Amino acid sequence: ARAAGRATTKTATESAEAMGYMALAGWNAEESVSGLMPILKLSESTGAELQQTSDLVTDSMSALGLKVKDISPYLDMLVAGNNNANTTAIMLMQSLTKTGGAAKVLDASLEDTITAIGILANNGTKAEEAGTAMNSMLTRMATHDKALDAMEKIGVDIYDVRGNFIGLKQTLVEIDQALSGMSTEKRTAILKNIAGTRYFSRMEYLLAGVRSGADGAASAWDELEKKVVNSEGALDRMNAQVTDTMPAAWERVRSAVNDAKIGIVDEFGNDATQMLDDIALKIPYITDSVTDFLSDHKKEIYDALESGGELLENVTNKAVYAVEFLLDNESAVVGALTAIGTVMVIRKTISAKNSLVAFASELTTPLGVIAGLSAAVGVITGVATAVNRAADAAADANLEKHFGNI
Repeated sequence: ARAAGRATTKTATESAEAMGYMALAGWNAEESVSGLMPILKLSESTGAELQQTSDLVTDSMSALGLKVKDISPYLDMLVAGNNNANTTAIMLMQSLTKTGGAAKVLDASLEDTITAIGILANNGTKAEEAGTAMNSMLTRMATHDKALDAMEKIGVDIYDVRGNFIGLKQTLVEIDQALSGMSTEKRTAILKNIAGTRYFSRMEYLLAGVRSGADGAASAWDELEKKVVNSEGALDRMNAQVTDTMPAAWERVRSAVNDAKIGIVDEFGNDATQMLDDIALKIPYITDSVTDFLSDHKKEIYDALESGGELLENVTNKAVYAVEFLLDNESAVVGALTAIGTVMVIRKTISAKNSLVAFASELTTPLGVIAGLSAAVGVITGVATAVNRAADAAADANLEKHFGNI
Protein backbone atom coordinates (compact mmCIF):
# COMPACT_ATOMS: atom_id res chain seq x y z
CA ALA A 1 0.00 0.00 0.00
CA ARG A 2 2.86 2.40 0.80
CA ALA A 3 4.60 1.66 -2.49
CA ALA A 4 1.36 2.36 -4.36
CA GLY A 5 0.92 5.57 -2.40
CA ARG A 6 4.38 6.79 -3.40
CA ALA A 7 3.84 6.07 -7.09
CA THR A 8 0.24 7.20 -7.69
CA THR A 9 -2.18 9.98 -6.84
CA LYS A 10 -3.72 7.74 -4.15
CA THR A 11 -2.38 7.76 -0.61
CA ALA A 12 -1.13 4.74 1.27
CA THR A 13 -4.19 4.97 3.52
CA GLU A 14 -6.54 4.89 0.54
CA SER A 15 -4.62 1.97 -0.90
CA ALA A 16 -4.87 0.06 2.36
CA GLU A 17 -8.63 0.66 2.47
CA ALA A 18 -8.93 -0.63 -1.10
CA MET A 19 -7.06 -3.77 -0.10
CA GLY A 20 -9.58 -4.19 2.69
CA TYR A 21 -12.33 -4.64 0.10
CA MET A 22 -10.18 -7.20 -1.70
CA ALA A 23 -9.84 -9.14 1.54
CA LEU A 24 -13.62 -9.04 2.02
CA ALA A 25 -13.97 -10.54 -1.47
CA GLY A 26 -11.78 -13.45 -0.39
CA TRP A 27 -8.56 -12.36 -2.05
CA ASN A 28 -5.44 -13.40 -0.19
CA ALA A 29 -2.50 -11.10 0.46
CA GLU A 30 -0.66 -12.03 -2.72
CA GLU A 31 -3.78 -11.57 -4.85
CA SER A 32 -4.53 -8.24 -3.22
CA VAL A 33 -1.02 -6.95 -3.92
CA SER A 34 -1.19 -8.03 -7.58
CA GLY A 35 -4.63 -6.48 -8.04
CA LEU A 36 -3.94 -3.21 -6.27
CA MET A 37 -2.11 -1.29 -9.01
CA PRO A 38 -4.63 -2.09 -11.78
CA ILE A 39 -7.47 -0.99 -9.51
CA LEU A 40 -5.56 2.16 -8.56
CA LYS A 41 -5.05 2.97 -12.22
CA LEU A 42 -8.75 2.45 -12.99
CA SER A 43 -9.67 4.78 -10.14
CA GLU A 44 -7.21 7.41 -11.35
CA SER A 45 -8.34 7.08 -14.95
CA THR A 46 -12.08 7.35 -14.30
CA GLY A 47 -11.94 9.80 -11.37
CA ALA A 48 -13.95 7.39 -9.22
CA GLU A 49 -13.19 6.93 -5.53
CA LEU A 50 -10.68 4.18 -4.88
CA GLN A 51 -12.80 2.41 -2.27
CA GLN A 52 -15.83 2.31 -4.57
CA THR A 53 -13.70 1.15 -7.48
CA SER A 54 -12.13 -1.65 -5.46
CA ASP A 55 -15.51 -2.74 -4.13
CA LEU A 56 -17.11 -2.86 -7.61
CA VAL A 57 -14.13 -4.57 -9.25
CA THR A 58 -14.13 -7.37 -6.70
CA ASP A 59 -17.94 -7.72 -6.69
CA SER A 60 -18.31 -7.75 -10.48
CA MET A 61 -15.40 -10.17 -10.96
CA SER A 62 -16.91 -12.47 -8.37
CA ALA A 63 -20.31 -12.33 -10.08
CA LEU A 64 -18.72 -13.11 -13.45
CA GLY A 65 -16.58 -15.91 -12.03
CA LEU A 66 -13.32 -14.18 -12.97
CA LYS A 67 -10.04 -14.86 -11.18
CA VAL A 68 -7.50 -12.30 -10.00
CA LYS A 69 -5.27 -13.27 -12.93
CA ASP A 70 -8.04 -12.03 -15.24
CA ILE A 71 -8.05 -8.51 -13.79
CA SER A 72 -5.90 -6.77 -16.42
CA PRO A 73 -7.87 -7.86 -19.53
CA TYR A 74 -11.12 -7.33 -17.62
CA LEU A 75 -10.26 -3.74 -16.72
CA ASP A 76 -9.04 -3.08 -20.26
CA MET A 77 -12.48 -4.11 -21.55
CA LEU A 78 -14.19 -1.86 -19.01
CA VAL A 79 -12.09 1.09 -20.19
CA ALA A 80 -12.98 0.28 -23.81
CA GLY A 81 -16.66 0.31 -22.86
CA ASN A 82 -16.14 3.50 -20.86
CA ASN A 83 -14.56 5.22 -23.86
CA ASN A 84 -16.82 3.92 -26.64
CA ALA A 85 -20.31 3.67 -25.15
CA ASN A 86 -22.56 6.09 -23.35
CA THR A 87 -21.59 4.79 -19.93
CA THR A 88 -18.71 4.67 -17.45
CA ALA A 89 -16.55 1.91 -16.09
CA ILE A 90 -18.29 2.30 -12.75
CA MET A 91 -21.74 1.92 -14.37
CA LEU A 92 -20.52 -1.09 -16.36
CA MET A 93 -19.39 -2.82 -13.18
CA GLN A 94 -22.70 -2.02 -11.50
CA SER A 95 -24.44 -3.67 -14.45
CA LEU A 96 -22.10 -6.66 -14.49
CA THR A 97 -22.57 -7.22 -10.76
CA LYS A 98 -26.31 -7.62 -11.42
CA THR A 99 -26.10 -9.76 -14.55
CA GLY A 100 -22.84 -11.57 -13.93
CA GLY A 101 -24.49 -14.58 -12.34
CA ALA A 102 -26.77 -15.31 -15.30
CA ALA A 103 -23.95 -14.66 -17.79
CA LYS A 104 -21.70 -17.06 -15.87
CA VAL A 105 -24.34 -19.81 -15.79
CA LEU A 106 -25.00 -19.51 -19.54
CA ASP A 107 -21.27 -19.21 -20.19
CA ALA A 108 -21.82 -15.97 -22.12
CA SER A 109 -18.50 -14.39 -23.09
CA LEU A 110 -17.31 -11.33 -21.26
CA GLU A 111 -16.96 -9.45 -24.54
CA ASP A 112 -20.59 -10.18 -25.49
CA THR A 113 -21.88 -9.25 -22.07
CA ILE A 114 -20.02 -5.90 -21.91
CA THR A 115 -21.08 -5.12 -25.48
CA ALA A 116 -24.75 -5.85 -24.70
CA ILE A 117 -24.63 -3.56 -21.67
CA GLY A 118 -22.98 -0.87 -23.80
CA ILE A 119 -25.79 -1.14 -26.39
CA LEU A 120 -28.39 -0.75 -23.64
CA ALA A 121 -26.49 2.25 -22.25
CA ASN A 122 -26.51 3.89 -25.67
CA ASN A 123 -30.31 3.61 -25.53
CA GLY A 124 -30.63 5.11 -22.04
CA THR A 125 -30.60 1.99 -19.84
CA LYS A 126 -27.54 2.05 -17.59
CA ALA A 127 -25.87 0.86 -14.43
CA GLU A 128 -27.93 -1.43 -12.17
CA GLU A 129 -31.02 -0.96 -14.33
CA ALA A 130 -29.20 -2.39 -17.34
CA GLY A 131 -27.78 -5.22 -15.26
CA THR A 132 -31.21 -6.14 -13.93
CA ALA A 133 -32.69 -6.08 -17.43
CA MET A 134 -29.90 -8.27 -18.82
CA ASN A 135 -30.14 -10.69 -15.94
CA SER A 136 -33.88 -11.08 -16.47
CA MET A 137 -33.62 -11.60 -20.24
CA LEU A 138 -30.79 -14.15 -19.99
CA THR A 139 -32.52 -16.08 -17.23
CA ARG A 140 -35.82 -16.08 -19.09
CA MET A 141 -34.31 -17.27 -22.40
CA ALA A 142 -32.52 -20.11 -20.58
CA THR A 143 -35.24 -21.35 -18.25
CA HIS A 144 -38.70 -19.85 -18.79
CA ASP A 145 -41.21 -22.11 -20.57
CA LYS A 146 -42.93 -19.28 -22.45
CA ALA A 147 -39.59 -17.99 -23.73
CA LEU A 148 -38.39 -21.45 -24.77
CA ASP A 149 -41.71 -22.19 -26.54
CA ALA A 150 -41.67 -18.82 -28.35
CA MET A 151 -38.12 -19.37 -29.59
CA GLU A 152 -38.90 -22.92 -30.64
CA LYS A 153 -41.86 -21.66 -32.72
CA ILE A 154 -39.62 -19.25 -34.65
CA GLY A 155 -36.87 -21.85 -35.00
CA VAL A 156 -34.32 -20.45 -32.56
CA ASP A 157 -32.36 -22.65 -30.18
CA ILE A 158 -29.87 -20.99 -27.86
CA TYR A 159 -27.94 -24.26 -27.41
CA ASP A 160 -25.87 -26.16 -29.94
CA VAL A 161 -25.99 -29.92 -30.48
CA ARG A 162 -23.70 -30.42 -27.49
CA GLY A 163 -25.93 -28.37 -25.25
CA ASN A 164 -23.60 -25.39 -25.05
CA PHE A 165 -24.79 -21.81 -25.27
CA ILE A 166 -24.32 -20.48 -28.80
CA GLY A 167 -23.44 -17.02 -27.50
CA LEU A 168 -25.40 -13.88 -26.79
CA LYS A 169 -24.68 -12.16 -30.07
CA GLN A 170 -25.54 -15.24 -32.12
CA THR A 171 -28.78 -15.71 -30.18
CA LEU A 172 -29.81 -12.10 -30.86
CA VAL A 173 -28.91 -12.38 -34.55
CA GLU A 174 -31.03 -15.54 -34.97
CA ILE A 175 -34.01 -14.02 -33.14
CA ASP A 176 -33.83 -10.84 -35.22
CA GLN A 177 -33.65 -12.79 -38.46
CA ALA A 178 -36.56 -15.02 -37.40
CA LEU A 179 -38.71 -12.00 -36.63
CA SER A 180 -37.81 -10.22 -39.84
CA GLY A 181 -40.84 -9.52 -41.98
CA MET A 182 -43.36 -10.16 -39.23
CA SER A 183 -46.08 -7.65 -38.38
CA THR A 184 -45.47 -5.36 -35.45
CA GLU A 185 -48.25 -7.08 -33.50
CA LYS A 186 -46.86 -10.59 -33.95
CA ARG A 187 -43.26 -9.47 -33.40
CA THR A 188 -44.18 -7.70 -30.17
CA ALA A 189 -46.11 -10.70 -28.87
CA ILE A 190 -43.17 -13.03 -29.46
CA LEU A 191 -40.69 -10.61 -27.85
CA LYS A 192 -42.91 -10.30 -24.78
CA ASN A 193 -42.82 -14.07 -24.40
CA ILE A 194 -39.05 -14.21 -24.88
CA ALA A 195 -37.94 -11.20 -22.81
CA GLY A 196 -40.98 -10.59 -20.62
CA THR A 197 -43.48 -7.76 -20.63
CA ARG A 198 -41.19 -5.51 -18.64
CA TYR A 199 -38.07 -5.91 -20.75
CA PHE A 200 -39.18 -6.69 -24.31
CA SER A 201 -38.34 -3.08 -25.31
CA ARG A 202 -34.76 -3.63 -24.07
CA MET A 203 -34.63 -6.77 -26.16
CA GLU A 204 -35.61 -4.66 -29.15
CA TYR A 205 -32.63 -2.37 -28.45
CA LEU A 206 -30.30 -5.37 -28.55
CA LEU A 207 -31.84 -6.72 -31.75
CA ALA A 208 -31.42 -3.34 -33.42
CA GLY A 209 -27.81 -3.33 -32.21
CA VAL A 210 -26.89 -6.56 -34.02
CA ARG A 211 -28.65 -5.53 -37.21
CA SER A 212 -26.31 -4.47 -40.01
CA GLY A 213 -26.44 -0.89 -41.19
CA ALA A 214 -27.32 0.42 -44.62
CA ASP A 215 -25.26 -0.86 -47.54
CA GLY A 216 -23.76 -3.60 -45.39
CA ALA A 217 -22.28 -1.25 -42.84
CA ALA A 218 -21.12 -2.83 -39.59
CA SER A 219 -23.72 -3.04 -36.87
CA ALA A 220 -23.50 -0.99 -33.72
CA TRP A 221 -22.78 -4.23 -31.86
CA ASP A 222 -19.86 -5.14 -34.14
CA GLU A 223 -18.33 -1.69 -33.87
CA LEU A 224 -18.46 -1.66 -30.09
CA GLU A 225 -17.43 -5.27 -29.60
CA LYS A 226 -14.42 -4.75 -31.86
CA LYS A 227 -13.20 -2.04 -29.45
CA VAL A 228 -13.85 -4.30 -26.48
CA VAL A 229 -12.08 -7.30 -27.98
CA ASN A 230 -9.05 -5.26 -29.06
CA SER A 231 -8.73 -3.41 -25.75
CA GLU A 232 -5.38 -4.74 -24.56
CA GLY A 233 -3.43 -1.91 -22.90
CA ALA A 234 -6.46 0.42 -22.86
CA LEU A 235 -6.20 1.02 -19.11
CA ASP A 236 -2.50 1.92 -19.21
CA ARG A 237 -3.03 4.29 -22.14
CA MET A 238 -5.93 6.06 -20.48
CA ASN A 239 -4.11 6.25 -17.16
CA ALA A 240 -1.01 7.78 -18.75
CA GLN A 241 -3.12 10.40 -20.47
CA VAL A 242 -5.18 11.30 -17.41
CA THR A 243 -2.31 11.45 -14.92
CA ASP A 244 0.08 13.45 -17.11
CA THR A 245 -1.28 16.73 -15.74
CA MET A 246 -0.32 19.32 -13.14
CA PRO A 247 -3.21 18.44 -10.77
CA ALA A 248 -2.23 14.78 -10.90
CA ALA A 249 1.39 15.70 -10.18
CA TRP A 250 0.30 17.63 -7.10
CA GLU A 251 -1.70 14.61 -5.95
CA ARG A 252 1.42 12.46 -6.29
CA VAL A 253 3.32 14.99 -4.19
CA ARG A 254 0.57 14.79 -1.56
CA SER A 255 0.79 11.00 -1.58
CA ALA A 256 4.58 11.14 -1.23
CA VAL A 257 4.27 13.52 1.73
CA ASN A 258 1.81 11.16 3.40
CA ASP A 259 4.25 8.32 2.84
CA ALA A 260 6.97 10.40 4.49
CA LYS A 261 4.71 10.91 7.51
CA ILE A 262 4.14 7.18 7.72
CA GLY A 263 7.89 6.59 7.51
CA ILE A 264 8.56 9.02 10.35
CA VAL A 265 5.92 7.38 12.52
CA ASP A 266 7.37 3.97 11.76
CA GLU A 267 10.83 5.18 12.77
CA PHE A 268 9.94 7.12 15.91
CA GLY A 269 6.49 5.80 16.71
CA ASN A 270 7.61 3.56 19.58
CA ASP A 271 9.61 6.32 21.25
CA ALA A 272 6.76 8.80 20.86
CA THR A 273 4.30 6.28 22.28
CA GLN A 274 6.57 5.68 25.29
CA MET A 275 6.91 9.43 25.88
CA LEU A 276 3.15 9.95 25.79
CA ASP A 277 2.63 7.00 28.13
CA ASP A 278 5.15 8.53 30.57
CA ILE A 279 3.34 11.88 30.45
CA ALA A 280 0.04 10.14 31.03
CA LEU A 281 1.47 8.40 34.10
CA LYS A 282 2.82 11.67 35.57
CA ILE A 283 -0.32 13.74 35.11
CA PRO A 284 -2.19 12.12 38.06
CA TYR A 285 0.88 12.75 40.30
CA ILE A 286 0.98 16.43 39.26
CA THR A 287 -2.75 16.72 39.85
CA ASP A 288 -2.43 15.22 43.35
CA SER A 289 0.49 17.53 44.21
CA VAL A 290 -1.39 20.66 43.16
CA THR A 291 -4.49 19.54 45.02
CA ASP A 292 -2.49 18.81 48.19
CA PHE A 293 -0.75 22.20 48.03
CA LEU A 294 -4.04 24.05 47.65
CA SER A 295 -5.53 22.09 50.51
CA ASP A 296 -2.54 22.72 52.85
CA HIS A 297 -2.44 26.48 52.11
CA LYS A 298 -6.13 27.15 51.85
CA LYS A 299 -6.10 29.91 54.53
CA GLU A 300 -3.12 31.76 53.04
CA ILE A 301 -4.71 31.68 49.59
CA TYR A 302 -8.02 33.00 50.95
CA ASP A 303 -6.20 35.78 52.88
CA ALA A 304 -4.20 36.79 49.80
CA LEU A 305 -7.31 36.89 47.66
CA GLU A 306 -9.17 38.92 50.29
CA SER A 307 -6.28 41.42 50.73
CA GLY A 308 -5.96 41.80 47.00
CA GLY A 309 -9.67 42.45 46.73
CA GLU A 310 -9.60 45.12 49.44
CA LEU A 311 -6.57 46.84 47.84
CA LEU A 312 -8.23 46.84 44.44
CA GLU A 313 -11.44 48.22 45.93
CA ASN A 314 -9.54 51.02 47.77
CA VAL A 315 -7.61 52.07 44.63
CA THR A 316 -10.78 52.02 42.59
CA ASN A 317 -12.66 54.18 45.13
CA LYS A 318 -9.87 56.78 45.25
CA ALA A 319 -9.70 56.93 41.45
CA VAL A 320 -13.45 57.41 41.20
CA TYR A 321 -13.35 60.14 43.90
CA ALA A 322 -10.53 61.99 42.10
CA VAL A 323 -12.39 61.96 38.81
CA GLU A 324 -15.60 63.16 40.45
CA PHE A 325 -13.70 66.03 42.19
CA LEU A 326 -12.07 67.16 38.94
CA LEU A 327 -15.41 67.17 37.17
CA ASP A 328 -17.13 69.10 39.99
CA ASN A 329 -14.30 71.73 40.40
CA GLU A 330 -13.15 72.34 36.87
CA SER A 331 -12.59 76.13 37.30
CA ALA A 332 -10.46 75.71 40.42
CA VAL A 333 -8.23 73.13 38.80
CA VAL A 334 -7.85 75.22 35.64
CA GLY A 335 -6.90 78.29 37.68
CA ALA A 336 -4.31 76.42 39.68
CA LEU A 337 -2.80 74.86 36.61
CA THR A 338 -2.66 78.28 34.89
CA ALA A 339 -0.73 79.80 37.82
CA ILE A 340 1.67 76.87 37.88
CA GLY A 341 2.13 77.12 34.11
CA THR A 342 2.88 80.85 34.30
CA VAL A 343 5.55 80.38 36.93
CA MET A 344 7.15 77.64 34.84
CA VAL A 345 7.20 79.96 31.80
CA ILE A 346 9.02 82.62 33.83
CA ARG A 347 11.57 80.07 35.06
CA LYS A 348 12.12 78.79 31.55
CA THR A 349 12.58 82.33 30.22
CA ILE A 350 15.16 83.21 32.87
CA SER A 351 16.99 79.90 32.42
CA ALA A 352 17.23 80.54 28.70
CA LYS A 353 19.15 83.72 29.50
CA ASN A 354 21.68 81.61 31.41
CA SER A 355 21.62 83.91 34.48
CA LEU A 356 19.86 86.90 36.03
CA VAL A 357 22.98 89.01 35.38
CA ALA A 358 22.90 88.31 31.66
CA PHE A 359 19.21 89.16 31.62
CA ALA A 360 19.76 92.45 33.48
CA SER A 361 22.57 93.48 31.14
CA GLU A 362 20.11 93.75 28.31
CA LEU A 363 18.21 96.45 30.18
CA THR A 364 21.02 99.05 29.76
CA THR A 365 19.57 100.60 26.64
CA PRO A 366 16.38 102.69 26.54
CA LEU A 367 14.65 100.27 24.24
CA GLY A 368 15.76 97.34 26.39
CA VAL A 369 14.42 99.06 29.50
CA ILE A 370 11.07 99.74 27.84
CA ALA A 371 10.86 96.18 26.50
CA GLY A 372 11.91 94.71 29.81
CA LEU A 373 9.42 96.77 31.77
CA SER A 374 6.65 95.86 29.34
CA ALA A 375 7.45 92.16 29.61
CA ALA A 376 7.73 92.37 33.38
CA VAL A 377 4.40 94.13 33.69
CA GLY A 378 2.78 91.56 31.42
CA VAL A 379 4.17 88.62 33.33
CA ILE A 380 3.39 90.09 36.76
CA THR A 381 -0.10 91.00 35.71
CA GLY A 382 -0.68 87.51 34.27
CA VAL A 383 0.67 85.83 37.39
CA ALA A 384 -1.33 88.00 39.71
CA THR A 385 -4.54 87.46 37.79
CA ALA A 386 -4.05 83.70 37.59
CA VAL A 387 -3.09 83.42 41.25
CA ASN A 388 -6.08 85.48 42.40
CA ARG A 389 -8.49 83.40 40.30
CA ALA A 390 -6.92 80.18 41.50
CA ALA A 391 -7.02 81.32 45.11
CA ASP A 392 -10.72 82.17 44.89
CA ALA A 393 -11.62 78.92 43.21
CA ALA A 394 -9.39 76.91 45.53
CA ALA A 395 -11.03 78.45 48.55
CA ASP A 396 -14.42 77.41 47.23
CA ALA A 397 -13.33 73.97 46.35
CA ASN A 398 -11.00 73.49 49.30
CA LEU A 399 -8.09 72.52 46.99
CA GLU A 400 -5.55 72.84 49.75
CA LYS A 401 -7.25 70.10 51.65
CA HIS A 402 -6.94 67.76 48.68
CA PHE A 403 -3.67 68.78 46.97
CA GLY A 404 -1.72 70.78 49.59
CA ASN A 405 -0.73 74.48 49.64
CA ILE A 406 0.35 75.38 46.08
